[in-house]
Amino acid sequence: GFIPVFPEISDKTEINSLYNPLLADKCRITNIIPSRLAFTPDEKLFLLTGPNSGGKSVYVTAIGISQLMFQLGLPICASGNARMKPYGKIVTHFIETTRGSTESRLANESQRLQKSLAEIDRNTLLLLDETFSSTSAYDALFLSESLMRHLAKVGCDAVYVTHLHELPARLNGLPGLRHITPEVCTGRRTYRIIPYCETSETVSLAKDIVVENGLGFLFED
Repeated sequence: GFIPVFPEISDKTEINSLYNPLLADKCRITNIIPSRLAFTPDEKLFLLTGPNSGGKSVYVTAIGISQLMFQLGLPICASGNARMKPYGKIVTHFIETTRGSTESRLANESQRLQKSLAEIDRNTLLLLDETFSSTSAYDALFLSESLMRHLAKVGCDAVYVTHLHELPARLNGLPGLRHITPEVCTGRRTYRIIPYCETSETVSLAKDIVVENGLGFLFED
């Protein structure tokens, strides 16, 4: 289990074992897998890629919840010592269904993203989940690269969850960028978010997921 902690106020964020409290309704506390979070002047942009259902959205949600609780003066769901940086703004951009039947998903997403980006500055925490998933992978790759380069110029702290495994290579050398991914061991998801390395398994596990959810007959001879 874990005991919520009051982080120390700092000019950078470092949490060694961060939990998402929303998981408490879905599984036992002892089964929740913690992950590390660290924003520093040298690592401000986190690009989170990896397998489907590997814990990416759970992780970015945990970051938002912990930051909000911290800035409200409440303890966060973590274990051990923690220190956190307060921000002037916390801005999020998550997947949303199209509002009108005549409005394209990409147009809707672009309008919402424009409003989000108009709010950010160096003192902002920006959380993005599957931005540009409403268009083709080819176009999403170009748009996401442009977005990340813009964020680097702004200088905000950000986490970008994306299904675009090719994006990190396009951003190689971008100042402040760190590539992270859900840990996969021998083809199985661990739900722990770790720094990406060349030996990290990058499979999407899509087939495993659809089999687990009743579509195994699609692959029968």
